[in-house]
Amino acid sequence: MSEDTVETSEMETPPAPRMLVMKVAVAVMGVLLVVGFGLVAVTIIKRASSPQTASGPVGPGGQFGVSDIQVDKDDVVRSVNLNEDRMAIHVAGARGEDIIIVNVKTGKELGRFRLRALTGLAEATKP
Repeated sequence: MSEDTVETSEMETPPAPRMLVMKVAVAVMGVLLVVGFGLVAVTIIKRASSPQTASGPVGPGGQFGVSDIQVDKDDVVRSVNLNEDRMAIHVAGARGEDIIIVNVKTGKELGRFRLRALTGLAEATKP
């Protein structure tokens, strides 16, 4: 008796249902990865091209409007130095000299440096 023992090649056998599910899952995850990386790249580019402004009162044209910096009536402004986001105002008066630091984006005073002359023991040890 002759048996029909013809071997079929692997190319002719249909994939098992489990293998088909696995292929679909891998393809879906690959698409999700590509979309996710694209979304991250677009977000980084968007944030780098338009940085957020500081929170606080903002007037027309992105300006903070009028900001009041308190100085004595007889004080004299000696100099003003400005960089990207800070302004230093050197003020001299009867009480001494101050350097006022202001945030230029918000107009708020950040702090003051009071410049005082050395007196007593500190003045005697000065070289």
